[in-house]
Amino acid sequence: MADTYYDNSDAGQRFQPGTTVEASAVEEKFDQVQTGLEEVEKDTRRALKFPFEEGMLSQEFDATPLQRRRKVLGFDSDGNLALTSGFNYRGDWAATTDYFLNDVLRDPTSKNLYVVTLGYTSGATFATTNLDMAINVSDVEAAKQAAELAESNAADSEIAAAEDRVATGQDATATAQDRSAASISASASLASEALAEKWASEAEDTEVSSGLYSAFHYAQKAAAFGDPNQFDITADQTVDTRTAAEWMAALLAAQQKANDNTSDILNRAKLSGGADANFTLMPQVGGDPIVSFKDTAKLFRKSNSSTVLFTKTGNFTVDTSQDFYAEAGGSVLTIASGTAITMPIATTGTDYAVWLKTDGSLQATTSFTSPPATDARKIGGFHYAPGSNAFAQAGGNSTPQINEYSFWDLNYRPSTDDPRGMTLVAGGFWSDIYLLNTNPDVNGTSKYNETIADGSSPPVIPATLGGNGSTTYGSLTWFEAMSIATAMGKKAFTQPQFMTAMYGVTEATDAGSDPGTTGLDAPRTSRWGVMQATGNLRIWAQDRGGNYSTGGWNANTDGFGSEYNAPNVSLLGGFWNNGVNAGSRFSDWGDSASGSYTFSVGMRLVCDHLQLD
Repeated sequence: MADTYYDNSDAGQRFQPGTTVEASAVEEKFDQVQTGLEEVEKDTRRALKFPFEEGMLSQEFDATPLQRRRKVLGFDSDGNLALTSGFNYRGDWAATTDYFLNDVLRDPTSKNLYVVTLGYTSGATFATTNLDMAINVSDVEAAKQAAELAESNAADSEIAAAEDRVATGQDATATAQDRSAASISASASLASEALAEKWASEAEDTEVSSGLYSAFHYAQKAAAFGDPNQFDITADQTVDTRTAAEWMAALLAAQQKANDNTSDILNRAKLSGGADANFTLMPQVGGDPIVSFKDTAKLFRKSNSSTVLFTKTGNFTVDTSQDFYAEAGGSVLTIASGTAITMPIATTGTDYAVWLKTDGSLQATTSFTSPPATDARKIGGFHYAPGSNAFAQAGGNSTPQINEYSFWDLNYRPSTDDPRGMTLVAGGFWSDIYLLNTNPDVNGTSKYNETIADGSSPPVIPATLGGNGSTTYGSLTWFEAMSIATAMGKKAFTQPQFMTAMYGVTEATDAGSDPGTTGLDAPRTSRWGVMQATGNLRIWAQDRGGNYSTGGWNANTDGFGSEYNAPNVSLLGGFWNNGVNAGSRFSDWGDSASGSYTFSVGMRLVCDHLQLD
C-alpha cells in the first residue's frame, strides 16, 4: 500500500489520522501557532489586570448606549468596575463625614463649591485641606457687577440688541449667559455632568405646572452650575442666592420670548440683564421662592394661556381655574389652581376687579383704580349680572349671578383699555352687556341702571372728540354712533356678529315699552348674557346697503363734508314695539345714516378678543 502524504498546498488543512506528514509541514504549523501566541501576548500586556486572589470581577455592563452617554469607567464602593460620571455632588459640607476623590461639596458659609482632591474624613470645622475650589461665588458676583456697570453705560444699545434677538426668535437668555460665562463655565463643568444626569432622571416626565418642580427651583439650580437650559431641578434642592438671581432673569426672559408685544420686548430686555435689572431672592411663601426686583417687568404667566384664569363656582363665588405666577409689589408669586377669591358683599349689576396681593391672596373689589392693599396688582375681573344667561332660546332668569363669560385676565381679555361690562361671545369677540348710556367717558360704554343713549337722550361728546364733560350731541345719528365707538376703542356690530351675540333670546317678541335705562329684560337675554338684546331698542350697525337715499351729493353729515350716492344703513334687533319682527336676525335697511330716532334707536359696542401667551 502506497504511503499517503499530507498535502501542504492548503495551509488551512489539518493533519489527518493514518497519514504520513513531512517535517517541513509540521514545522510550518508550529510557526503559525507561535505567531498567534505572540499576538495574544501583545494584547494581554496592554489589558487591565487584577490580583489573582480576587477572582473574576464582572466585566459586563447591561447599560444601553443612551445610559452610557458621557459616562466613564470607574470603580464602585466595592471596588468593582462601574459606569461613573466622574463627580458626585454631596451638598453642603458637614462635620465628621467621609468624603472621597471627586466629591463636590459646598461651604455653607461662603457658598463656594469645592472638589475633593484626596479622600478624607471632615473635622469639626470647615477647612480647605484636600479640597480644590470649583466655583468662587465672590468672583462670579464681581463679574456680574462689572458687567452690569458696563451695561449701564450702554443701556439703550443693550435693550435694542435684546429686542433684535427676541424679534428674530433667538434665545433671550444670551445676554445673561454671556455676562457670566467667563466666570462660571469652566468651573461649572467639574460638577455639571453628575448633577445633570441625576436631576434629569428625577424630573424627566414632570411638568413644571404640576407643582412638583417649579420654574423658580429650576432657575436656582441652574444658577449654581451654569447653563439654565441643561437641568430639571427638584424642589428640595438649595442654591447660592447671590448667583441665582442672574439666571432667574434669563429663565423668565426665555419663557416670555414668544410674546411679541412691544412693551413686553422691552421688559424681556430688562429681564435678560439690561441696565434696569436688579434682582435679589426673597424668603419663601407657601413653599414657593419669590424673586424681588427693581423696575419690574410686571410678569403674568398662566399654565394654560388659551383659557381665562377664573372659574365660577357659585352665583357669587370664584376660584382660579389653573396655576399661575405674577409679579406683585416687586415679588413673583406662584398661585395654585383652585385658590378662592375673597369676595365683598354682592351688588347687582356691578363690575368687579380681582387683585393679587403681596401675601399671595386674591381679592375682588368694586374699584378698578384703588388697590385693597399696598402694592396689590389688578389681574382680572368679572361682571355680577342682574340675571342669568339664556339656557336655551328662551332668555334667562332674574337671579343675580356672575356672568361666566365676563371673566377676563391680563392675558385673556377685551382688546379695549376698559374691560368693564363686556362678555365674550363664542370665544371670538367681546360684546357690551348693556346698551350705550349717555355718559360713556364716566360710566364706560356698558353699565347697569344708566339712562340709555338715543335720539331723545343723546350722549355726552367724548373728551377725545373735543367734549368738555357735559355738552351732548344734538342727536344720535349713525355718524355720531360710529364716532363714539371709535373714540371708546370699540366698534359697532356687524350683522353676523349680532346674530351670534343675541342667540338665546326669546325670538319674535318685544319688551312692550321703552326701557329708558339699561338693565334686565330676562326673556330677551342672550346665551352670552347680553341684556335687552332684542325687542328693546334697535341699534346702529356697521353695515351699509340697500337703496340709495339720494342720487348725487348729500350734505347729510352735520358739516363734516358730503356723501355721494350713499347707501342706507342697517338697524338690528328690533325695538320695543316691533312685535314678532323683533329678534336676533331682525334688520332694517331703509334708513339714512343721518337719521336720529327718539326712543327707538340706540347703540351697543363690540371689540376684538385679545389672547396673549
